[in-house]
Amino acid sequence: MSTLGYTWDDHKVQTEDGYILTLFHVTGKEDTGKFNPTQPPVLMNHGNYQDAASWLTGSAGEDLDFIPYHL
Repeated sequence: MSTLGYTWDDHKVQTEDGYILTLFHVTGKEDTGKFNPTQPPVLMNHGNYQDAASWLTGSAGEDLDFIPYHL
Protein backbone atom coordinates (compact mmCIF):
# COMPACT_ATOMS: atom_id res chain seq x y z
CA MET A 1 0.00 0.00 0.00
CA SER A 2 2.91 2.31 0.69
CA THR A 3 4.12 2.05 -2.91
CA LEU A 4 0.67 3.24 -4.03
CA GLY A 5 0.80 6.23 -1.68
CA TYR A 6 -1.52 4.95 1.06
CA THR A 7 -0.75 5.22 4.77
CA TRP A 8 -1.75 2.32 6.98
CA ASP A 9 -1.45 0.52 10.31
CA ASP A 10 -1.30 -3.24 10.84
CA HIS A 11 -2.87 -5.12 13.75
CA LYS A 12 -2.24 -8.74 14.76
CA VAL A 13 -5.34 -10.57 16.04
CA GLN A 14 -5.48 -14.13 17.37
CA THR A 15 -8.74 -16.00 16.79
CA GLU A 16 -10.32 -18.33 19.36
CA ASP A 17 -8.98 -21.33 17.43
CA GLY A 18 -5.39 -20.04 17.44
CA TYR A 19 -5.00 -18.48 14.00
CA ILE A 20 -3.10 -15.21 13.91
CA LEU A 21 -4.56 -12.71 11.45
CA THR A 22 -3.01 -9.47 10.30
CA LEU A 23 -5.58 -6.72 9.78
CA PHE A 24 -4.68 -3.59 7.83
CA HIS A 25 -6.23 -0.22 8.57
CA VAL A 26 -5.85 2.14 5.62
CA THR A 27 -5.54 5.55 7.26
CA GLY A 28 -5.10 7.97 4.36
CA LYS A 29 -2.94 9.01 1.45
CA GLU A 30 0.54 10.45 1.66
CA ASP A 31 -0.31 13.39 -0.61
CA THR A 32 -3.73 14.32 0.87
CA GLY A 33 -3.40 13.27 4.50
CA LYS A 34 -5.56 11.18 6.82
CA PHE A 35 -9.02 10.00 5.80
CA ASN A 36 -11.97 11.51 7.65
CA PRO A 37 -14.41 8.56 7.74
CA THR A 38 -18.11 9.31 7.64
CA GLN A 39 -19.28 5.68 7.47
CA PRO A 40 -18.64 2.64 9.71
CA PRO A 41 -15.65 0.40 8.87
CA VAL A 42 -15.93 -2.53 6.48
CA LEU A 43 -14.02 -5.78 6.86
CA MET A 44 -12.87 -7.08 3.48
CA ASN A 45 -11.51 -10.63 3.22
CA HIS A 46 -9.51 -11.94 0.28
CA GLY A 47 -10.17 -15.33 -1.28
CA ASN A 48 -8.47 -18.64 -0.52
CA TYR A 49 -4.76 -18.88 -1.43
CA GLN A 50 -4.51 -15.08 -1.70
CA ASP A 51 -3.17 -12.36 0.54
CA ALA A 52 -3.91 -8.69 1.15
CA ALA A 53 -2.05 -7.71 -2.04
CA SER A 54 -4.87 -9.25 -4.09
CA TRP A 55 -6.94 -6.15 -3.32
CA LEU A 56 -4.34 -3.89 -4.89
CA THR A 57 -3.24 -5.72 -8.03
CA GLY A 58 -5.97 -4.70 -10.49
CA SER A 59 -5.69 -2.13 -13.24
CA ALA A 60 -5.30 1.49 -12.18
CA GLY A 61 -8.59 2.79 -10.79
CA GLU A 62 -10.20 -0.66 -10.82
CA ASP A 63 -9.03 -2.11 -7.50
CA LEU A 64 -12.23 -3.27 -5.81
CA ASP A 65 -11.48 -1.78 -2.42
CA PHE A 66 -10.87 1.72 -3.76
CA ILE A 67 -13.79 2.05 -6.17
CA PRO A 68 -16.27 4.54 -4.65
CA TYR A 69 -19.62 2.94 -3.92
CA HIS A 70 -22.70 4.98 -3.11
CA LEU A 71 -26.02 3.61 -1.92
